Amino acid sequence: MNVYERFAAYPFDTDKAFQDGLSDILKDVNESVNREELLLKAKMFYFSTITGQQISWEDVNSSTLTETMPHSQTDKGDINQMPEGNAAKNEQPIEGNPGSVNLADMHAKARELTFAEITALIESNQTHLIPNNEIIPGGINEREPSQAKEKPRKKPWEKD
Repeated sequence: MNVYERFAAYPFDTDKAFQDGLSDILKDVNESVNREELLLKAKMFYFSTITGQQISWEDVNSSTLTETMPHSQTDKGDINQMPEGNAAKNEQPIEGNPGSVNLADMHAKARELTFAEITALIESNQTHLIPNNEIIPGGINEREPSQAKEKPRKKPWEKD
């Protein structure tokens, strides 16, 4: 059982310490905050604190945990009752939908590469396959520099 399965199976509803902390968090929340996201982040923090295992927001928030639940369970924010059968169904791309993506492929692409893998990609001139490898445009900023709004600070040895 991996860390994400343990996270999904953790009994947050019956954990008294979590429920007490959650009530303190939710009492100060205004309407502009996404309550589902806040609940999920609170669960992630609490789970990481008590187990000592770090979990990433991207993986927990990915469709393997949230989109596999029926919409009514997502509204309640209850991640603990994820249907088991839907996970396998959702990993298959939808036929005839050109925008569909296989979730197993997404997770394989999103994993961190080792130094050796990155080196091999650079040496084979396949830098486009390195995650988060942005192309920085050449040249300098062409805009006019902004003017200072405040006077420069005086050095300690300078007098007023």
